[in-house]
Amino acid sequence: MAKTEVRERIAEAAWRLFDEKGYENVSVDEIIAATGTSKGAFYHYFSAKDELLSALPDKFDNDYDAWAAQCPPVMPSADRIVALCRFVCKNMELKLSRQIITEIYSTQLVTRGPKFLTSESRRYVKLLNQYVHEGQERGEITGAIACTELSQMLDIQLRGLIYDWCLSGGDYSLLQYGRIMMPMFLGGFRTSQKNFVQNI
Repeated sequence: MAKTEVRERIAEAAWRLFDEKGYENVSVDEIIAATGTSKGAFYHYFSAKDELLSALPDKFDNDYDAWAAQCPPVMPSADRIVALCRFVCKNMELKLSRQIITEIYSTQLVTRGPKFLTSESRRYVKLLNQYVHEGQERGEITGAIACTELSQMLDIQLRGLIYDWCLSGGDYSLLQYGRIMMPMFLGGFRTSQKNFVQNI
């Protein structure tokens, strides 16, 4: 079995156990038993249990790439940004349990290591940068704010929405609030308010 397959198998088993039993109630030994691997194999890929949470963004990279590939190239950049943010919300709400997302946010608040939630290397952040840059080049998005700064603002807005959704115990639909809030936030940076696609 390829090394990447072993790592993914460990991660998938861990996320499933976290979802079923709660992060704090799952031990490394349980994860190892669920995957049929060894302690040596586990610690080869993950230095500790909380590192499994930081591996979650990798899980979505293929999703974002697949989404970007089917996004209409003629779609205005601002609309692509809104659609991407909706897709992120949809993935968060439907593909992961809120409990796991809450654990991710809580560990990021106390970790002394790298904070992957604010990393610019994440695939969806790179897509945000790409779309903002293209929108500014086309004159669809204001150039009054630097591309990377505007992308960071969008990331903060989306991250804050997800964080509040966790705090509220999922009392509202993350996807529905994303549909409302992200266009409102981005509206101030558009040079044109005409929307190309509403529901991609």
